[in-house]
Amino acid sequence: MNMQAGRKKKIEKTAKASKKQTRAAKKREQPHAAAEAAAQSREDFLFRNALNKRHEARRTLGMQDIIYNFEKETKELAYRYGYEIGEALFKHFNSDNTLSKMLESAGFGKILYYPFESKTMITSYAVDNLGMNSSIKMHDFEAGIMAGYLSQHSKTRLDAEEVHCKFAGSEFCQFVISQRTAVREAGEGIGDIDTASMMAMKALKGGKYGGACESYYLLESAPLEREPLRHIVRKMLFVLGKKISGKEEEAGREGNAAGKAAAFARLSGYAGVDAVSMAGKKPNALRLRYSHLNSASGFIDLSSSLLAGFANGAYKRKIKVVKRLNANGSYTVELQFL
Repeated sequence: MNMQAGRKKKIEKTAKASKKQTRAAKKREQPHAAAEAAAQSREDFLFRNALNKRHEARRTLGMQDIIYNFEKETKELAYRYGYEIGEALFKHFNSDNTLSKMLESAGFGKILYYPFESKTMITSYAVDNLGMNSSIKMHDFEAGIMAGYLSQHSKTRLDAEEVHCKFAGSEFCQFVISQRTAVREAGEGIGDIDTASMMAMKALKGGKYGGACESYYLLESAPLEREPLRHIVRKMLFVLGKKISGKEEEAGREGNAAGKAAAFARLSGYAGVDAVSMAGKKPNALRLRYSHLNSASGFIDLSSSLLAGFANGAYKRKIKVVKRLNANGSYTVELQFL
């Protein structure tokens, strides 16, 4: 009898321990399950959000624009990824003004659309080059969107070319879309990290998301989040962040702790961070909070790499990036000083 009672207690104890472990496991899995569900529906949500929200800001230059325009190969990637977005846009969200709405969310304003027999011309006067003039036409990604969308619409393979760009000295950005007759070649890119960092510093004046709406900005960033490209882009952004820090220091804006904090806050907004604070007793870390919409692991990796590079240059310390997925599916990141 005593043996049976002892065995029963042992079984009950084991069952309780098992239930406790199961509850703990479920609790640990909840944030990750939320992240997986968010990832599956994220692109669809971003499309709908970009199309349904009115957007009046003028396009400047976002973090991903600098990466896409760094060299000829990345410009070709931008066009290809934009083409995929354009195809998906037509297949799943097509209406009379879908393309116009998407370009408005990109910060291109009310476009002028001229369909001719042999070609289509799309013109935007809304882009703000922030005083930057170069020989580079900056909008391969948007050219890809136009080509992908209109190819699906016409059931003919079309290509788009930006023939005028405000960043290349024109008074407007203009695209010509016509039937493909040869393999499209991208133009030359920025080419060096010093020029890229100078452009990024000027772009900070254009505010958050480079003048695009948040959802469009994230759609444009999404292809860069894919491996193996993400690994390469993270390294590029770290170096870019460090270079921006050096330029800020040369300009005398990092002379004290307040100057460094202000410069870091400007760059954080540019990189899609919702809020920034110091963490730890000393403090010994910078804490970044991302909105639920921005909280895709790949985007966090890119954004935090740019900011880790800046912190490394500004504070002359090695930086460890620690990501934490919160229960509500949003991310908090700490840039810890080592």
